[in-house]
Amino acid sequence: MRFLKLFYLSIIRNHAFRRVFFSFPFQLVVLDLKKNLGLLTFWLIFFGFICNKIATAYGVPFLFLEPEYFNEISFMSFFIVGFSCGGFIMAYDISSFIKNADRFPFLASLRFPFMKFCLNNFVVPLIFVFVYCIQIFIFLKDEEIMSTTKILLMILSYLGGITFFFSLTFTYFYNTSKDIFKLFGLQHKAEISYREGKKSITGERNPHLIHESRDWYVETYLGTPSKVRLVRSVRHYKKEMLKEVILRNSHSAFLLPFLV
Repeated sequence: MRFLKLFYLSIIRNHAFRRVFFSFPFQLVVLDLKKNLGLLTFWLIFFGFICNKIATAYGVPFLFLEPEYFNEISFMSFFIVGFSCGGFIMAYDISSFIKNADRFPFLASLRFPFMKFCLNNFVVPLIFVFVYCIQIFIFLKDEEIMSTTKILLMILSYLGGITFFFSLTFTYFYNTSKDIFKLFGLQHKAEISYREGKKSITGERNPHLIHESRDWYVETYLGTPSKVRLVRSVRHYKKEMLKEVILRNSHSAFLLPFLV
């Protein structure tokens, strides 16, 4: 315990470690490991399939590594698998959001809360997609059934299927997502960027950060794939308002699987 306490204190005092440790993506991974092992179990099963470690005697990994459509390994077969994989990733994001979003009240103050949650919940899906693409390349290369160029095109087709599913999904959430400003007609304040607040992260907690008691402390999050932003305080909002925003977005997320 003393070692863990010293390790935690070293993170608090070290700017580089603190920046990573209290980031929203990292804390979502920690949350999954502590509270959502059931969700991770599904990922482990699929990792076993694509790595040819589970159900090999039944040929299940072949369904993932050389999928067929009308008895052919084609761009369409990989596109369909990619589209399905996008659905699985989105199901993971929806389940995680519905179960955990209320632990992060700052989400209610962001534009498109669910989309921002998905953006920051990228670690496990990104690792899976990366490993999957590597396994496809290795498997098809060893089978010597197509050229390197064609294998890469198959992988691009798989990624295209994921992208297509995400584009449909985010179009839906773009039109249905509610934040605290849109829902209650409040004036939207500019989001505080990480650069504006990074000087105060090194020692004491930034005065803009959330200080109310809650389960998970977060300092930074990905506002866009290329921009890190500082979490704003939501103390001046009523808790009922924050909960209502999270609930509305959870309802929208819950309806998506039925629409699909």
